[in-house]
Amino acid sequence: MTEPTTGYTSTVEVVDLAVGETLQVEFDTWTVDVGSYDIEICTDLDGDQVPDDDCQAMTIVFANQPRQKVIAEFFTGTW
Repeated sequence: MTEPTTGYTSTVEVVDLAVGETLQVEFDTWTVDVGSYDIEICTDLDGDQVPDDDCQAMTIVFANQPRQKVIAEFFTGTW
């Protein structure tokens, strides 16, 4: 994962992932100021037959808002 304006980069190596299997990974901690950041995540797979889909980009926005807690009683309609 990279973010060019802050210079952030983090690499996670995954080995022995079977075809069709998924895995959630965690990147290194990234401490930034409030704002909008464009990140890109790429893979580098041996024998990849479709390298055009190896990267995905997304904008992430960090806002300075307090966390809110929502409590719900399911199946009662009470929030």
